[in-house]
Amino acid sequence: MNHNDFFDLPLLSVPHLLIEVAPFLDISELVQMGDAVVSTRFSGPKTSIEHFRAELASRKQVRSRKLLEEAISLLRNTVDSPRETWLRLWIIRHGFPEPHVHPEIHSHIKNITLRPDLGYPGIKLAIEYEGDHHRTSPEQFAGDIERRQLIEAEGWTILRVSKRTDMSAFGKLLAQHLSM
Repeated sequence: MNHNDFFDLPLLSVPHLLIEVAPFLDISELVQMGDAVVSTRFSGPKTSIEHFRAELASRKQVRSRKLLEEAISLLRNTVDSPRETWLRLWIIRHGFPEPHVHPEIHSHIKNITLRPDLGYPGIKLAIEYEGDHHRTSPEQFAGDIERRQLIEAEGWTILRVSKRTDMSAFGKLLAQHLSM
């Protein structure tokens, strides 16, 4: 048995799998899946952006090649969740500049580095996606309060998004901040 099979059943590499499922996914789903496997979260990364590129380049015929090329260009190594990816892609798709993923903010109060989900360091604007666990877990909620205070103490503004956010209103708010 070699590393490419399991009990004589062929195994697919992660880049190969992504290429095979691409025709059945939209760009957002493909990038969310890709971000998840190149991220260091959850015992990752499972592969790298370079391996995706190499696998795609090694194949002569690929269904959805342009979709895959676009998805690979949008993969980021440091994304923590599919909703972060969704939010970053929403921002880009609506004509805003791509935000940094986890920009570093040094807290002088606690001498630690904070990393909001997304942000624009040049204007000190952080964007956080708040899943339900941010309000239902007492520990997460308390930590979020302290984190927000520390980020704001460094002169940053924080915009928060959840699954119930009116994205039209969020877009107007984001546009206002980015035009400053």
